[in-house]
Amino acid sequence: MACALEENCFPPSVYSLISRQPQQAYASYRRLLRFTSIIHNRGTAPFRPHEPRENWVWHACHRLGEESGCSSFLPFYPIK
Repeated sequence: MACALEENCFPPSVYSLISRQPQQAYASYRRLLRFTSIIHNRGTAPFRPHEPRENWVWHACHRLGEESGCSSFLPFYPIK
C-alpha cells in the first residue's frame, strides 16, 4: 500500500486521516483494486519513449523483481 499512497491513488479523506490519526489510519482496512489490461505489441520496431532518457524519473516503487511482487513483468529476451 505504500506505493499506492505515494502515487496518490487514494481519495483525499485517506491522507487527511493519516495526518490527523496515523495509528487509526494504518489499522483500518483498505482495499486496493487492480484492473487487468491487454497491451498488444504490434510491429517489430523498438519501443522509443517520447521523453528523452534524461527526463525519466526513477522511483523505488517502480523497481522490478521478486521482492516487489512484479517478477512476472521482468523483461525477457528470446534466445536466438
